[in-house]
Amino acid sequence: MKYNRLLPLWGRMALPAIVLVSLLCLIFSCFSASKSGEHVSGVAYASVRRGEIPQEAQEAALFTRAGLTGDRSLIPLMIKTLQGNPYPHVSEAALQALGRLGAVEALPTVDNIVNGKMVDMYGLSDQFIINAARVAKARLVAESETKGVTISSIQASTKASIFFQTLGISPNEMNVAVANYFQHGPEERNAPAPLGLCAMRELADIAYIGKYTNFSALPEVSSVKFYLDYQSEMKVKIAPLSHPARAGYLAKELSKISYIGDNEAFEMRLAISEGYDGSQAAAAQLREMEPNKQKYSREGFAALLDVIGGSGDASQEALLSHFSADPDPFVAAQAKDSRNRLSSVSP
Repeated sequence: MKYNRLLPLWGRMALPAIVLVSLLCLIFSCFSASKSGEHVSGVAYASVRRGEIPQEAQEAALFTRAGLTGDRSLIPLMIKTLQGNPYPHVSEAALQALGRLGAVEALPTVDNIVNGKMVDMYGLSDQFIINAARVAKARLVAESETKGVTISSIQASTKASIFFQTLGISPNEMNVAVANYFQHGPEERNAPAPLGLCAMRELADIAYIGKYTNFSALPEVSSVKFYLDYQSEMKVKIAPLSHPARAGYLAKELSKISYIGDNEAFEMRLAISEGYDGSQAAAAQLREMEPNKQKYSREGFAALLDVIGGSGDASQEALLSHFSADPDPFVAAQAKDSRNRLSSVSP
């Protein structure tokens, strides 16, 4: 099932809300708004409200890309960032990347955050960062201790086992935390999201990055109710697919939307993270949609155009120029913005 928070009216009639999704190009798994519409794609909108400059967003995107591509050269910079960066979304990006990379050299710094020794700089986001650090620690331990395992199913089950053991949470405790969280309406949910939700999304990311087949059927994972959280369920579902197939599936899903809430923004970020494949799939979907434009919403067109802009795929400049002249000013403005961002936004 989908649990969504609708964007405020300004976010649907103007473009900054959509633009933020691809600007940050991150998977903010642990942050949620305390009031309906207060945040767009988690920390993204909160960051702009604090007056952050693009440099922070670009640094966060850089860390995310390193985690997705396996680039270990930025590990020292990530550690340094965690020791002195006051922006929660940049630190979260560093933590998730370190977890994905299995960067054991970062353990002392991550442990300091887990133990509350470095959280004063984050103010109201202290618990958010501690939760992110706890799941990052469990992830990096799991990744580092399974590097020599070559059989996919054994690697996946071992990672899951180590993850639960290191984090100190059981599948049932995770399920209860997530179910309780979603029992409340968006306006009643408090930030940050509970550790259980952060853990479920991190576990789903293990499946996604590892491209594991039948991950949810593994004995260590079979009792996890991924269906309680749309974002976790989506990652586990498309984990076994090739990158082009993932991108095609996400583009099809985005073509069906009629508004942009948390889950739609998540799908956009996921499509952007597929890079060139995400852009190609979005472009193909747009070409399929245009002859039957009345069947689709302007939000669907805008979301797919934003995926192209966020991917940095310059080969789609002609398509963006075409949609820049669209009769719908909302779609045209998004196409223009995406075209302007092609050379500046990294997936």
